[in-house]
Amino acid sequence: MFTKPSQVIIGKKVNIADINSLAVGDITVVDEAMKAASTPAEASALYIGVCTGKQEITLPNGTVSEVSIMKWSDRIQKASKPSYATANFEAPVNAKIEINIADAELVVGHRYVLRILYKDMNIANFQFTHTYEHVATTESADELGNELLKKINKHANRRVNATFEGGKLILVAKDKNYDDAVDSLDEYSIVSMDASLYVTEPGALLSNHPEKVAGAVITKTEGKPGKGFWKQVRDTELRAMGYKGQVYTGAYPSIEQDRMVTKGAQYNYVTIENDNLYLSPDNQYIKTTPVMTEVYCEGAVAAITGALDAFMGIEAGA
Repeated sequence: MFTKPSQVIIGKKVNIADINSLAVGDITVVDEAMKAASTPAEASALYIGVCTGKQEITLPNGTVSEVSIMKWSDRIQKASKPSYATANFEAPVNAKIEINIADAELVVGHRYVLRILYKDMNIANFQFTHTYEHVATTESADELGNELLKKINKHANRRVNATFEGGKLILVAKDKNYDDAVDSLDEYSIVSMDASLYVTEPGALLSNHPEKVAGAVITKTEGKPGKGFWKQVRDTELRAMGYKGQVYTGAYPSIEQDRMVTKGAQYNYVTIENDNLYLSPDNQYIKTTPVMTEVYCEGAVAAITGALDAFMGIEAGA
């Protein structure tokens, strides 16, 4: 979530070079003179930019030259005490629940119910469940596990992939695929879930309340959304469009900025925060405004962090 004005820079590789020599997708760092920051320690301000295209211009002497079209971050002033954090790509991990019923105490004729609670449904938060049940005909854990597995696999709208082996019913959350486009209206999220296994006695009309299955062990592994996953970068880029004047009007044709994110790409990233200084309208005070720059790159970002360290006066390896 953005809590301050943010610029999002997305590219394919870092190339600290002259602006007009950049290829489309190259990210660079320049000083206040818009020159490649080869000596960032001597600069009073830095800008981080990405080449979004190339254009030919005619110079006053009549020659034609190709220049880069750039998207820039806000100014990062040395006096504004900038700080940054960086992270490398980490793939998402789906949630997993393992239900071990190998040593469960099962009773013929009792009703065994597996209920999966999905916690990522905003419309019915902590109320959306899928329930699968079986009335035991034997005391075998294999029978109960395989019957529950059949019920799950028969469910067309299930949100898990299930397997049963070695007395363990294993539930792995499925990937969400309805947001699998660069221009998706749905933001990225992963399935979050809990599961319970309980038993009731159908014939006991006055005491037919659910009870925990003795001997059953449930082990839960939380899912992780990952870091630098392309859907996360897509959503960040979309939210930042508001700072560039992007407004959805619902009119046709839809006019919006070109997306820089690449579907399926893996991004390393640097998040830079600083408080830029400016003179108050009455010329009496120096004020500050908090700004943030998020840089996402398919390649390594060491050149950016190295430039920032030198700019901030941090020794290498400190």
